[in-house]
Amino acid sequence: METIEEVLGKADVVRDVKARRVLNVSDKDSGITLEEIEKKGVTIERLLGLDVPVFTYGGQVTIHGRFNDDISSDLRVAGYKSVFKNGNGSLGVRYVAVDGEKKRRLEDICSLGGWWRITIDSKGCQAYRSFNDKQECIDCYNSAPTDYIGTKYAFRGIYGRFYVVLEIGAVYEKDFWRLSESLSGLNEESYKKACEVRKSKEEAEEMAYEQRRKEQETKDAEIKANQAVIRAGMDKVLEDSGFVKTAYKGTGTYVYSFISRYYSDKIGYMVVEVKKGSFGRTLQRSVLTKDIGTIKSVVFSGKAKVIDELNMKVMEKKTMFLV
Repeated sequence: METIEEVLGKADVVRDVKARRVLNVSDKDSGITLEEIEKKGVTIERLLGLDVPVFTYGGQVTIHGRFNDDISSDLRVAGYKSVFKNGNGSLGVRYVAVDGEKKRRLEDICSLGGWWRITIDSKGCQAYRSFNDKQECIDCYNSAPTDYIGTKYAFRGIYGRFYVVLEIGAVYEKDFWRLSESLSGLNEESYKKACEVRKSKEEAEEMAYEQRRKEQETKDAEIKANQAVIRAGMDKVLEDSGFVKTAYKGTGTYVYSFISRYYSDKIGYMVVEVKKGSFGRTLQRSVLTKDIGTIKSVVFSGKAKVIDELNMKVMEKKTMFLV
């Protein structure tokens, strides 16, 4: 989404409209541990079912009562700072820690249908739509679903498009499918069917990929076999021309038959000059020639490359000839 240029409307979508409490209104055991909230996340039903006062606001849920474990200053849920101690001793729980499973379900449902898209990040869960027309944006804002706890706003971005955003903090399970259908056009039954269609498509794509992979493996094996035959013939030409086969021995000048796997025109004799460099490094320069008669007269140019351990092992496996 674009950066906000002009706010067209903003409102809280909450069920508890009482003013914020100045004091912690209960000294009872809250009935929930911070570890449960921090590590697992909780549902709005779990929080509102506690036997202590729990209040919902546009940006957080506030739990009044006692907590038997310490309230750390850096509690994090899903990697995000979301649980904190209020000045009156109550516990504030940002909505990023609430109803995570429902939000992920909602994200998946909206990926399969409708105009609304869902993003879940450190700021929470957002459903959004974009428009070219300002009045369409305002109409959408005014008619947007309210079957959730959180906020909603409409704005014009810096590049001229208009957006409606629903900050979905929590969703009651009893309201979940009503909200889902409003955003995606899918109810529980049609979502199941959409999932089946997606699964069938994914399976078909996986089968097609596997078929392509096997065909490519067969093709690569044929190419490798053909190259081995060609390379053996080139090696025979080198031997017949007086070049002596040898194992890689470090510094010196070598030649080996070369066939590129990717470029059909890159075939010939690779002449390699290996020298000792500074700091104990081994350096190499190479020239590809198609004419066996020029092997001993090739001119090396360009910057020498360091032969690392991996390249050294590759060199040792090649069929080399001394130049």
